[in-house]
Amino acid sequence: MYNESNIDLGNFKDFSTVMAPKMLSGDERILESIINDLAPYDIYDVISRVSALNLLIENQNKSLILDVLIAGILTRPRDGYQGTAKMISGKFRRIINRLETTGLRMMVDPAENPFIERIRYYGNYWIFPGINYSPAYTLQGFLNVLCLREIEFNDDFARKAHQLLNFVLYISDAAAKNLGYGMETIKHVEQTAIRFPDSQLSNRLSNCVRIPCALIEGLIDDEEVRQRLFIDFGDRVLSQVVSGVFQEFFEHPFLKVDEYTAIVLNPSVLIPFAIHHLVLLADLYGEKELLIDSYNREIWGECKQD
Repeated sequence: MYNESNIDLGNFKDFSTVMAPKMLSGDERILESIINDLAPYDIYDVISRVSALNLLIENQNKSLILDVLIAGILTRPRDGYQGTAKMISGKFRRIINRLETTGLRMMVDPAENPFIERIRYYGNYWIFPGINYSPAYTLQGFLNVLCLREIEFNDDFARKAHQLLNFVLYISDAAAKNLGYGMETIKHVEQTAIRFPDSQLSNRLSNCVRIPCALIEGLIDDEEVRQRLFIDFGDRVLSQVVSGVFQEFFEHPFLKVDEYTAIVLNPSVLIPFAIHHLVLLADLYGEKELLIDSYNREIWGECKQD
């Protein structure tokens, strides 16, 4: 019989207390070195290209590595990046490959979701679920509550919720359609290495994650809701980024380039972000309990039907 008391945990303790910190500090040094190398380049162009790699099916489960690089870049103040040069594709590939030599590669698991999934919301929308747990199923449950059930929510909450959800779904769907994704893309691909696109495809992918601020303002008229979208540079600890503690993209998945353009930092976090802020909005208007209870009834009702 399995008995934990009979197992010598000495070697495991040695690894966790000695080897793991060494790996972390080594990974941190690699990331810091990479960030230093980015100084001569247009940092917004670099961030766009890194984020855009998430839009390739072979990279669906590589978001952890890509997020760490972007999060590492954001640990420094904006004035720490004064370069304007465009990075050549070979240099870009080498930088990403250096990240793949770190301990982060051991945290990459096979993708469990299809690469894209369908959401029903006054029409059909494609989303990128990434490696998140059941984002399409969860969001669809909330959408059913908001749209199909006769529940009287606070008017301001309902208006802001619909604007936020419509905005996120519009961006996700537009990216999928612009890249020609459809029913044949509902699958996942097992590939260990990160795939790099050619220059033409790289530009198409980058354009999909660069969003006009006018579009954001047109779809979300509430300034408070818009401000919740954006992250900024500085005031973060690099060691937390490397360890995977950094989760701010789920709260603020956009970075403003200027008054005209914003970058989606990872297209696959848009749905978890929308769910998170939907609940925050409900709490703000005193509707959280009603929203969650209604969602639970919606999901359990589907379970009983199945």
